[in-house]
Amino acid sequence: MAVTLDCPTCGKPRTYLAVPESGCPHCEAPYPPELLRHGEAHLARQAAPRPVPLTFGMYASTALGVLFLLGMVCAGLDVGTFAIDNELVSGPEFLRRAGFPFVLIGILSLSIGYAMWRERWWSRQLVLVFWVVANGLGVIFALQAGIPIGSVVPRAAMGLAVILGPTAAYFFLKDNVVAYYNALRMERDASHRN
Repeated sequence: MAVTLDCPTCGKPRTYLAVPESGCPHCEAPYPPELLRHGEAHLARQAAPRPVPLTFGMYASTALGVLFLLGMVCAGLDVGTFAIDNELVSGPEFLRRAGFPFVLIGILSLSIGYAMWRERWWSRQLVLVFWVVANGLGVIFALQAGIPIGSVVPRAAMGLAVILGPTAAYFFLKDNVVAYYNALRMERDASHRN
């Protein structure tokens, strides 16, 4: 892993395996701090490529979002078969009764796919928000179906813990994932300081 820095004084490039502590070897001018920050961020990014599960998640989130939103377009056009509680309903009726949660899940899924595709450092927080929202929607549907709140809340809490715990551990404790997101944050910080 290497980084090439172009000296702002003489314009000559030099490739380094680590961020240099001294200046340009050609004209001996010191490198500006922002150039060194960019070099350090670039080296950190090279050392921490996107983990394979995140690449899979990027494609899966995008596909899920497209499917949910495409389904809502089909419902609006009354194309296809729709059911709520094993009862066949028209597309517009499905959209009226269940459209909001489907659109919300679709938008969140597409947002996660976009954030991962564009390598945004906040994509992991968005995944956690997705699971909280999905769990909340499940609680609302269960309550609307007449399931007693005393039965819904413990199951929802257990479901959220079972999903959110391992997901948070993966994003915030797994070494290669933490290194990847730290490198993304370094890149962002280096570009914002200029």
